[in-house]
Amino acid sequence: MTIFGYQTVDELKILLEENDGIIKSYTDAIQSIGQRWAQEDNAAYADWVKDFNALKARYKAARDRATIKIALEGGSGSYTSADSEFLQVLQSFHQATQDTHGNVGQTQKGDSSDLDARLTEAGAAIQRTPVDPNKYGDADLAYIKATDKAGKTAKNWLKTAGLIVGGALALLLGIKITK
Repeated sequence: MTIFGYQTVDELKILLEENDGIIKSYTDAIQSIGQRWAQEDNAAYADWVKDFNALKARYKAARDRATIKIALEGGSGSYTSADSEFLQVLQSFHQATQDTHGNVGQTQKGDSSDLDARLTEAGAAIQRTPVDPNKYGDADLAYIKATDKAGKTAKNWLKTAGLIVGGALALLLGIKITK
């Protein structure tokens, strides 16, 4: 889905959709168990809410920058690099993220995987709707198909041109062509 190894604007859109879904799933889960959790272990509940609010603030800042990049690129998202914005969005959820390919360092307190674990431990059922990773297509594959099609068209054109030129020469030279 990358274009020559770089994350694209279209992939950034998919990442935003996935992360919006994660935020929604946490919000839904905490609404379902929050009151009970606060009664059973208020300190753990309050700590989770504090960390969730910090993650949302980090994500909002990264999402705002990503949204500007998407708006500036218009319709050319499949072929425009968005590596730095992609990395910023990843880092808002996983503070130890090392690169745009999702190679993540150790989980830190307040990362989405930490919030997941604590929320699940508190008894929440986290429901997420998966996002189609091919929603916007594959830029590299589209490029390969387009160049392959162009190559076949050129090959056919050259073959046809060769037959025409060969036939014209045969007529000029009076050579009889048989099949």
